Amino acid sequence: MIITYCVDIDCNDSFILAKKLYENGQREIFVYKGGIEEWVSLGNKVETLNTLEN
Repeated sequence: MIITYCVDIDCNDSFILAKKLYENGQREIFVYKGGIEEWVSLGNKVETLNTLEN
């Protein structure tokens, strides 16, 4: 399951990403409209992937 979200409700990037994921075969996609700030304020977890090498 993948949950996409933006900074806030006015951002559309999460919908664009969800569409691309769907087009590439992912079927368990959910768009969280409230944004990252609301998501975290409600106590939900956030996973990140650090792709930068030291």
